[in-house]
Amino acid sequence: MPTTIGAAAVWAAMPDVPHLKAMLVGIPLFLFSILFNQSAKVTVIAENETVTPSRDGMRYILLCVGLFWGVFIFSLTVLNLNSLQSIAFTAVVLFVVDHLVKKDKPWAEQLTESAQNISGEVLLLLSCSVLTSVCWLLFSHVPEGITAYVGGLTTLQIYAIILFIVPLFGLLGIHPLIIFSIAWSIFSDYLTGGMVDYQIWICLFIATQLISPVSVNAIFAANSLNVSPSNTSFKMHYGYVLSFNLFALVYLGAMSKII
Repeated sequence: MPTTIGAAAVWAAMPDVPHLKAMLVGIPLFLFSILFNQSAKVTVIAENETVTPSRDGMRYILLCVGLFWGVFIFSLTVLNLNSLQSIAFTAVVLFVVDHLVKKDKPWAEQLTESAQNISGEVLLLLSCSVLTSVCWLLFSHVPEGITAYVGGLTTLQIYAIILFIVPLFGLLGIHPLIIFSIAWSIFSDYLTGGMVDYQIWICLFIATQLISPVSVNAIFAANSLNVSPSNTSFKMHYGYVLSFNLFALVYLGAMSKII
């Protein structure tokens, strides 16, 4: 999805990539993910509990979703903002509406929660843009021996490092956006910046989001299940991440020779 924080970060870093063609390159990765997940066992939690659907609750959810997508599409098409700017603009609109509506309205609680959840990610994304600029300045003064080593790596070796080594820093509690910002500063100059590279960076985000205990996915899932974030991150997803990245390395490594 173009509105995810990872896709927005990669999109902002690689604005010249033809995203429709990049999407076509990513279809085999998507299909592999679906087929691989079909073999996963599903554990039903509290299966005896029954949930009564609420039409009012669904209407409030659709209202928030419609407001978000309406503002996002408006900023993309009418205001001609990029994906990152559109998300930031949407967050501002949500905040304005949130502060203007009466808090006794039934849907105000859902709107407030939506505005609060998006705000932290947008601020983190903007701060990581600053971090990337700082990293570029710092890495320009890195000893030539280190840059020569990275420059001497083949494209497949760089792909392997990005897919299998860089995500491990997420286990230390480093946020995926920070990992991407630093990795981009180190390796981007030695890649072509094409459609295959775009997918490699997306795969990096998938891996770090799934195994990092400080990612939004892990924290939200842990809060919902009342368990530790470690149980909803690397303990749950290490097998999937390893298998998916192995397929991505073989597939994208081959595509880099063709495209």
